[in-house]
Amino acid sequence: MTTFIFSLTSTTAFAQADAPQGIAEQLNIPSNVWVDARYRYEHVAQDGIAKDANAHTLRTRLGYETENYAGFKLLGEVESNLTLGEENFNSGTNNRTNYPRVTDPQGAEINRLHASYTHNDQYKATLGRQYIEFDNARHIGISIFRQNARTYDAARFDLLPTTSFNLAATYAYVDGVQSVLGSEATNGHRNHDTHLINLSADLGPAGQYTAYTYLIDNADVVNDSSATYGVRYTNSYPVQDELTLGVATEFAYQTDHGHSTLNYDTRYYLAELAAKHKAVKYTAGYEIMTGQGGAGESFRTPLGRRHKHNGWADVFTNTPNTGLVDKYIKVETDFSFLNPAYTKTKLELAYHNYDAEKGSAAYGQEFNTQLTHNFNQNVYGALKYANYDTHGFSRDVEKFWLTLGVKF
Repeated sequence: MTTFIFSLTSTTAFAQADAPQGIAEQLNIPSNVWVDARYRYEHVAQDGIAKDANAHTLRTRLGYETENYAGFKLLGEVESNLTLGEENFNSGTNNRTNYPRVTDPQGAEINRLHASYTHNDQYKATLGRQYIEFDNARHIGISIFRQNARTYDAARFDLLPTTSFNLAATYAYVDGVQSVLGSEATNGHRNHDTHLINLSADLGPAGQYTAYTYLIDNADVVNDSSATYGVRYTNSYPVQDELTLGVATEFAYQTDHGHSTLNYDTRYYLAELAAKHKAVKYTAGYEIMTGQGGAGESFRTPLGRRHKHNGWADVFTNTPNTGLVDKYIKVETDFSFLNPAYTKTKLELAYHNYDAEKGSAAYGQEFNTQLTHNFNQNVYGALKYANYDTHGFSRDVEKFWLTLGVKF
């Protein structure tokens, strides 16, 4: 399999890197049919677990969407994840608990299956299994990093922005969520009675304003139920031709809701500043999730894209009971400052420093780096690394990923 992937990468990416047509056009595949295959090698070394995890997995998706008929469309997508070689990792379903966790279990499922109706490019309704993600995916997202993405069984209604009325509004009723464990796992599907509301207005130079209400009621994992009310503001400010400043601020209030057996109220704060000069972007952020100290009494994001936030080592996918303060800096570049042709290769570096929100405990620090390259419009690759130093809070963790993907 490794030989095949590298062969595909070399023949398709290097020999045809400047070809005018993509794979789909060369193979005569209709534009409303797609194939998405992703191989990943993930290595995890974690203190306290004698064996290291080494996971080779191949995820494939095949999808089809009908043509537009009087505003109606039907979309279907099947997905499978296959372990290549031995399962030398704890997938969350294979009982290999003597290895660190790599939550990419084998399985096959209907990833998405939904019907949609769009009226005058202004109103849209979607019914069925679908992706739902808002803003930066902090609170509601699809966990796209894992081989099996999270999906939602939902009825969704959207007010789409227009040139004359730049307001977007979404309401979604969710009665089921497929987790990254996959529908074949006994705990891969969660029954919900969840309501999601997200309103945003883009006011141009005045910035983008968002208000949201997420009433999550999980009947199977009851203490993942919560009510979150928040506001978010983002904007960018051109300073000169090659310098742009950006800002993002957010506040949210959360309390217990629905089936939850907890009794708590917590808060979320975010302040982020960014500066982009030519091809290099610098970001500094300060994120706080408060906690009351009791078991489970902290700000929670069970439906957020948690790998994206608080470091790639995934130590803080669940907020500690005493909350979390994450101070971070990031640098991103595509190397075009060296040569205008180097836009297909991107580098990201990040540093996180963690502390308890309640009390004075130090929760460690983490370093992340990622190098990605698009060989052409269909083939991409990535090298990614995370190193978490616990400082006595948890366990040291080191992770490495090699990813090769093909989309057409």
